[in-house]
Amino acid sequence: MAEFPAGVYAPRIKANRAGDVYEPLKSTKNFAEDITKLDDEVVAIEEYLHDLPSGGISFIKIPITSAQILALNTTPIVLVSAPGVGKLVKVLDCFLRYNFVTSEYNTNIDPTVKYTTDGDSSLFDYIGLLSNTESQIRSGGNNMAFNTKLFVNDSVELVSISGDPLDGDSTIDVYIAYQIITL
Repeated sequence: MAEFPAGVYAPRIKANRAGDVYEPLKSTKNFAEDITKLDDEVVAIEEYLHDLPSGGISFIKIPITSAQILALNTTPIVLVSAPGVGKLVKVLDCFLRYNFVTSEYNTNIDPTVKYTTDGDSSLFDYIGLLSNTESQIRSGGNNMAFNTKLFVNDSVELVSISGDPLDGDSTIDVYIAYQIITL
């Protein structure tokens, strides 16, 4: 037996006891045919998943509180953790749901999604999002140009590059789609 994704499950051979006849509707015994079908399904699923680039696409939602937004420059929020040696995070898409409460933020109102290592360069910009006086969903300006630099074993974060926002009390939900690529 192997543990996916390091290997694909290798089932043992099954056989019915001498004298047992397979009866598909009978539920009081385990028949080799029933277990073998399950084994075949497990192998097929693991082989399919194994062929996807590093396990496929992940979609996550990260709720961001007002307190976190007020410290968005001082304490950036990790959206996707660094995946480990020899791997990178490939961000495919990201959108933000801004949940207006009672007051907008007054300065440093442009949250950015970027790689932690990449200084001031951004993947997605949400210009003026925090100054809105109504709730909205915003797709970020995708800055992932044809030659965007990707970083091995680096996290992806939400940050306010210019400084901490002031005075607001609204929240954000971040929705991000990404892949972990093994190099």
